[in-house]
Amino acid sequence: MRLVERAQLIVKGVQYEVVLHVYGENDLKTSADLGATWSALVPVDASAGTHEFDPAITVDSGQNITKIAYYHNTDALHFKNRTQVLVKQIPAGSTTPGTAIVLTTVPDSPEGDANFGLAGGGLGDHLGIAAHGTGTLGGSTSYVAHTNNARLGVYFGLQNAESNNHVSKFTY
Repeated sequence: MRLVERAQLIVKGVQYEVVLHVYGENDLKTSADLGATWSALVPVDASAGTHEFDPAITVDSGQNITKIAYYHNTDALHFKNRTQVLVKQIPAGSTTPGTAIVLTTVPDSPEGDANFGLAGGGLGDHLGIAAHGTGTLGGSTSYVAHTNNARLGVYFGLQNAESNNHVSKFTY
């Protein structure tokens, strides 16, 4: 598979790298020796019939929880034409992503924006994640910035979907 994009992070001597391949799959690999050797690639989301893309990775230093945010779509989401934003957490001392947290419950259609791509950007050019924690359960917060066209805009006098930047927050 051909590499399209990667996101990297080092947490307490373990290097995490999320690799996006040309077929729209995010795979995770880890290294305990700063990249001299790597683990085998493991799918971030191994669900059948899904595609994940544009990964972002961060760590909550208060709890040492690594987080991977990404766009996700499936056959069930209108023939892979709608996306959701998901986050997977990797607990401290582990290299295995946990159960997905769905941040956007209403699937978004990037093609719904009549001006999609006109400004040189596009869906996924604006995905990021930040986390901050206190070290206690329920005292940590993550923010995921993503593109969504949930609002209507007016173009040439006509109302149409408009892509905007959104921030989703979750506490854990």
